[in-house]
Amino acid sequence: MPFARAPAREASGSGVLVAAAAVGARGWEEALAGADPKAPHLVFDWRQDGTTAALAATVATVAEVVSGTVEAAICPHPGGAPICWCRVPLPGLPLVFARRHGIDLTRSLVVGTSAAHRTLATALGARHLSLNRTDAS
Repeated sequence: MPFARAPAREASGSGVLVAAAAVGARGWEEALAGADPKAPHLVFDWRQDGTTAALAATVATVAEVVSGTVEAAICPHPGGAPICWCRVPLPGLPLVFARRHGIDLTRSLVVGTSAAHRTLATALGARHLSLNRTDAS
């Protein structure tokens, strides 16, 4: 059977995937306002040996500007060659989130700050919006 990248039939909603590094960058609030504020939002990051608790403040900040649920996901694996599917640009964290919420990732937005975030969006078939982290306010 040939491989086909297709959303699950029950997946119909959209979601917003927000790199933790994007929160606080110039234009991040406008980026989220341009997406569906009622959609589920995922704040994701890679922090070696980290836990989702490390993203609590960032999740709270995002939750102040959107009305949908806001969750955190983190890849805690060590640096070097990837040994997991969760470290960006690999799609593990968004795939779990999308399945849990019935999200069609091709109808979703990735807000990021790096080439890896752009690659992630491409792999998911999602729209991508890049913010320049050096312009953080």
